[in-house]
Amino acid sequence: MTAAATPFSELMTKAHRDIKTSFPMIADEDRSITDLWATIMALSDCRFEIICHDNDVAGRLVCEPAATEFPMAIQLIDHYSEVISRPLQAANARLTLFLDRWVNSNGFLIIITRLIERGASHQSINDMAQRLAVAINDLEEQLRTLAIRHFNAVTPGSRFPISIRLRWSQFCRILGIGA
Repeated sequence: MTAAATPFSELMTKAHRDIKTSFPMIADEDRSITDLWATIMALSDCRFEIICHDNDVAGRLVCEPAATEFPMAIQLIDHYSEVISRPLQAANARLTLFLDRWVNSNGFLIIITRLIERGASHQSINDMAQRLAVAINDLEEQLRTLAIRHFNAVTPGSRFPISIRLRWSQFCRILGIGA
């Protein structure tokens, strides 16, 4: 993990440079092709925390350094905020991060197709996909650990899964008794 003192723009620049090194056939003006991979690689070098407000168990996911100027990073952070909050707001929800689905829905296959069209070797695509997989695993592990820590903080002392605790508290609320 990179120190928070490094601006997110520098993390993105480094990620784009790494991608450009692996795929020299991508012109500098084709950053849109590599933004997806660069965003995930940059976010995997960030630190995250969940900020809670009074009377709100869901909290808000915050990234350090801030990625406020990068729409794809903001979209992914918002996605994770929602995914992490869902089990605290719905009795049957599970913590499933689905970064692989997010990557696919945001153009992963388009990137691969363009790289093949531009002559990228199978090995270079495989190597970059492997680096992307490591970044995804790092990011998901960090967020999963953070989510579990957050769940335990907002529902202390319970040995039951969060969905059971929520259903019990909803049941008690309906009956007008303390949980």
